[in-house]
Amino acid sequence: MRENLGPREQVEITIRVPDQSDKPLQGEFTLAVVDKAVLALVDPNSPEIGEAFYGVQPISVRMGIPISLHAGRNVFVPGGMGGGGGDGFFVRSQFEDTGYWQADVVTDENGVAKISFTVPDNLTTWQAETRGVTKDTQVGQASTEIVTSKDFLIRPVTPRFLVAGDHLALAAIVHNNTGKNLTADVTLQTTGIQLDIPDHQTQTVEVSDGGRTKVEWWGTVEDIKEVELVFSADAGEYQDAVNPYLGPLPVSRYTAPQTFGTSGVIEDPGQKMEIVTLPKTFEPGEGSLDIELSTSLAAALLKALDVM
Repeated sequence: MRENLGPREQVEITIRVPDQSDKPLQGEFTLAVVDKAVLALVDPNSPEIGEAFYGVQPISVRMGIPISLHAGRNVFVPGGMGGGGGDGFFVRSQFEDTGYWQADVVTDENGVAKISFTVPDNLTTWQAETRGVTKDTQVGQASTEIVTSKDFLIRPVTPRFLVAGDHLALAAIVHNNTGKNLTADVTLQTTGIQLDIPDHQTQTVEVSDGGRTKVEWWGTVEDIKEVELVFSADAGEYQDAVNPYLGPLPVSRYTAPQTFGTSGVIEDPGQKMEIVTLPKTFEPGEGSLDIELSTSLAAALLKALDVM
């Protein structure tokens, strides 16, 4: 297995399971490939397998698992289980905390199992850990690290959300570890931000070997639902393009929904005028007017049942 890979490259991990005398063993194992940055923030969610199987156990009997524990569970499919090769120029957008997970890796008669998968677009260190049990209840676990990196890359610097009408700077940092000085064209492609200087959408910068250069774009956020951004850097034989880690940036507004209601009773035949006063901040495209006539108070309560 190569320990240094690029994004969306294929990786093959070989699991070999011998006993203390180097005799191959058959068993069933799990394989988890997790971003090491996540493991630095939280403790492992499972104990050491030796302690779990053969440690001191409390006296207890488990009759079953409540169905409520399974209701509404989210089904997670790691993004690293699909995807294409890593040699082409593509926009890095497949970011996952779990690069790969398989719970039923079975070793053959030689005690060997091979697993192949595609790493996501994260440029990080992955910890690959396998643990399992053999047919005669021998247990074990092992781990290794995989590094995904690029010699030339661009890293977005953006907020987590935007506000309609905001005037702000979006930025990206270009890193050069190629071993040579580079001249790069850095481009921001966006929908939903009006740039102050449209001609500066693409900027040419010098990036020294082992250095990094920051590029900025000033603009105004339009009144839309979300903003899509693509940052790219092209230095001839070296290119990179990336979306923000969390995808499109949501756009918020300094408004809150309000409801105004009036009511009355028509006791006699004829006409009745009901006046609805709209607030000064009312936006015609954002509101609605509902009129309801009911023959009795009880009939008017029927609509409230929908809310309950």
